[in-house]
Amino acid sequence: MVPSVAGTQAAALVRIHAGSHDAPVAYPGLAHFLEHMLFLGSAQYTAEAALMPFVQGVGGQLNATTRERHTDFFFQVPARHLEQALLRLLDMLTQPSLDLDAQRREREVLHAEFLARAQDRETLCDAALATAITPMHPASRFHAGHRETLPVDDPAFQQALRGYLDHAYRTGNIELLLTGPQDRSELQRLAQMADARLRPGASMPQSAPALHTRTDRWLTLHLPQARPRLLLGFVIDGCPKSASVEDYLASWIASEAPGGLLARLRDADLCQGLAMRVPYRFGDQGVLVIEAVLGGAGQRQRAVVAGAVLDWLRFFAAPVCWPVCSADYQEATRRRLLGTEPLQRLRHWVEPGAWSCEAGPEPEAVTTLVRCMLASDPVTLTLTGEDGASGEPVDTQGFPLRMTHQTPEPMAMPDWCWQVPQPNPWLRSTSDMIESGQPAETLPLRALGPQDEGGQGALMLRWRFTNPPAARHWHAVDLALRSRVWAARQAGVELAFEHLGCSWTLSLRGFAEIMPDILADLSPLLARPPARYVAEGACRAEQAATLGQEAMLLRQLLDRLPQAVADPGESLSTGLAAAETANLEDHWHDAVWEGLAVGFPEARMATLQSALRSLPGRPISAAMASVAPGRTNRWLHIPGPSGGEVAYVLFRPLPGLDAPSEAAWRVFARLLEGAFFRRLRSELQLGYAVLCRFGQFAGQAGVFFAVQSPTASAGEIHRHVEAFLEAFSLRLHDWPARDLATVTRETAEQQGEALAEWRGRSERAWQAVLAGQAPEHIEAVRAAMGVLRPADLIQASRSLNGAGRLVLSNAPMPTSEWP
Repeated sequence: MVPSVAGTQAAALVRIHAGSHDAPVAYPGLAHFLEHMLFLGSAQYTAEAALMPFVQGVGGQLNATTRERHTDFFFQVPARHLEQALLRLLDMLTQPSLDLDAQRREREVLHAEFLARAQDRETLCDAALATAITPMHPASRFHAGHRETLPVDDPAFQQALRGYLDHAYRTGNIELLLTGPQDRSELQRLAQMADARLRPGASMPQSAPALHTRTDRWLTLHLPQARPRLLLGFVIDGCPKSASVEDYLASWIASEAPGGLLARLRDADLCQGLAMRVPYRFGDQGVLVIEAVLGGAGQRQRAVVAGAVLDWLRFFAAPVCWPVCSADYQEATRRRLLGTEPLQRLRHWVEPGAWSCEAGPEPEAVTTLVRCMLASDPVTLTLTGEDGASGEPVDTQGFPLRMTHQTPEPMAMPDWCWQVPQPNPWLRSTSDMIESGQPAETLPLRALGPQDEGGQGALMLRWRFTNPPAARHWHAVDLALRSRVWAARQAGVELAFEHLGCSWTLSLRGFAEIMPDILADLSPLLARPPARYVAEGACRAEQAATLGQEAMLLRQLLDRLPQAVADPGESLSTGLAAAETANLEDHWHDAVWEGLAVGFPEARMATLQSALRSLPGRPISAAMASVAPGRTNRWLHIPGPSGGEVAYVLFRPLPGLDAPSEAAWRVFARLLEGAFFRRLRSELQLGYAVLCRFGQFAGQAGVFFAVQSPTASAGEIHRHVEAFLEAFSLRLHDWPARDLATVTRETAEQQGEALAEWRGRSERAWQAVLAGQAPEHIEAVRAAMGVLRPADLIQASRSLNGAGRLVLSNAPMPTSEWP
């Protein structure tokens, strides 16, 4: 049990202290396969009433993950549903059905996931690094699992599956964390109930052989269209695990602070980004990876980049860095936890040593970790997009790798004269920006209360241009804001800058008190980004014309959906706006802006008004009206990496802007979610990434359907989606009125709970503003749900089927199935 939190949401997390390295070696992927199977029904709850459909049905979120030495199951739901969700979680952990037919179907889902992971950059890099580990250690082996490693019809496999369940999923091996607005006694009651229902038993013993590397430690991995990267893999044995130390070090390696490691390497064109992650950690063993996105000079001087990172590590462990870096880390951690949702807090608290993270690690612990890393002689892996590998892919017992071994290069060690990173001013006390003399005219900023008790808030701004700037202008500003995004996040504020065709938006969400300072500092960069980013912005605009290898295809399409909804032209698919030569300053001259502040303390409104006066463009007093979408059909083909999977996103826009129509569509989308997932994922087995949801993009409400498949074409996916909608509409006529009323009531309750939280309230209100509506529209939608009838849902089904279609896909428009 963990401390209660304010709000309307509650969360639970179960950690099983057993993972892929603890499963039988003969069946790679068995632990991950069991994690999937547990969601598919149990003794007390059928698949239709199990945890996943229940959580989805109440508007919550859930997931699970299998790591090397632990497996986590977690969910977040409205607080009143915590007990029912927990009962389902406990039953699936103790009494899963493990139906054989369901196993056969789910194995195909895992195989589809395996095929997707075989194209994933991070997965392949980790597999390449694992080849440098001596083969007697489990970290060197393949554990993902696929069709051939999971022989579900073999009695020996079934015995191994149930044996692993019996030994790993018992009380001595399980941690349970609960949090929510309930009082401590109620959370304690739920924890005791869980303890009584879980399978009793001692913990599973865990051990690992010594962790060593081979002598061949310079590798090159060839992955078509990948951005060049350099990875340093530190394989350590004999350094005690400390979540706070590793988090502390990772935060400063990725730091965008002036004078820091990344800033110096970026100025020298050696590196464009840095990150540290921990693919494996158990006891005093670990694999820590520092990953550098190489700049132009860095691609030619990898040894210089590697030497700079190692040299900086030595400097960072010195006492001179401790006062500033430790103080910033402690305040950043405090603010991060202050603004997180319950589930995010649990995922923080479950890690060993996390309870002391706010105080920061001890300097001796940092020194010890860095000393162990430097003594390990890191594995050096170069990732390149050039197809320079010869011969057959390297066999890694799973993922095929086009990899070559390189002659080690001597580390270049110039005198970098490192400096302590400059402190983040947004972590300090805020400045008083209220102007002296006569009070200035109040700008037309909409404000929505009440003030958030936790000091959280949101500020959203939109600029609309008479003559839209070219894509290169937006990318130039986005690049200029890059370091500020990091600094804002460290200060407890999520900063987002979006391109929506004829308009740009800027949003700040989180620690409200510091937002006026952040906004004032951003204004000069918005108005005139430094010249060095202008040329780079043009290159980025060209790169945006295609999907990359860096992230899941479906996620990339969903990220592009707001711009596609907002811009009826073809700029998204070409990556470039209409040719023009105007400077950005000319576009700002004619730009107008409007804004919305949510949850702000009254004492900071005058300071916020002062910061707004420095923005480029001019404010407007009247809302920007939006036009309801037509019923046109558009298919946007966004090319991506050759071969591989097909990703498909269909958006059906809500034809009207009135509250009753939106209310009916929101409820109807709730009915669609679970049925769509079961049909396309479980029955048709099109892929492991399948979702359907009501959403709002650039102010346009609608329902989107998303599928990524390793087997089906875009045309086949589209045909399946259309057939599903047609069949579902027919079923709706026979749906019991009482069941429809229940779903409507639950959706209305979820709306109320979402609006009670500052995050949900700010996002819904801002989408209303983007649609040309008053922020109060969100309450009108909630009220309209209270008077919905079954006939209204049937009408919503008809209007959805008759709505326009916007498809984003990495595949071209089919010739027969469209529209």
